Amino acid sequence: MLNRAPAFIALGEFRPNAEQPIWFSESKQFMHHDWYGIGPAQRMDLGVYPSFTTRGGNDVLWHPDRKFFLLGKRITREWLADLEVPSA
Repeated sequence: MLNRAPAFIALGEFRPNAEQPIWFSESKQFMHHDWYGIGPAQRMDLGVYPSFTTRGGNDVLWHPDRKFFLLGKRITREWLADLEVPSA
């Protein structure tokens, strides 16, 4: 399978008075498996259907791995610093 890879992340900003109320930054590659397959079927997809939490100043993106586990990746402000939602 060559779908769902690599995975990207972008910043979004809600603008309630805009015609299009959600504006996004350019995207940035978040994770990639370098086409390394796993298991007998050599699966190459990445975990999808993530969720995002913030607790104690830590932002974490949660996603399933390609087997059985839920993984959390800490997203730092420094890592997101080069992503900017356009002003108009």
